[in-house]
Amino acid sequence: MYHKYDVLLYADNKDLKSKALNIAAQEVRERPTAQSYDLLAWSYFKNGQIKRALEITEKFVLNKTYEPKRYYMPHIF
Repeated sequence: MYHKYDVLLYADNKDLKSKALNIAAQEVRERPTAQSYDLLAWSYFKNGQIKRALEITEKFVLNKTYEPKRYYMPHIF
């Protein structure tokens, strides 16, 4: 999760949302953890691909970590 904050900042910028998605995808390739997949799902959500974000969350995040923050996801639900 070396680029976590970059992804979060870029995802909120209308001109850099696609960059956030690319960085999040790189994170998943390098460290396929529930936290990395959560960033990827958030990036898809911010890029308007809500269905894809939900698919990733259900498959790779929910029930895959004990980190409480991952279970509190008002940004997707």
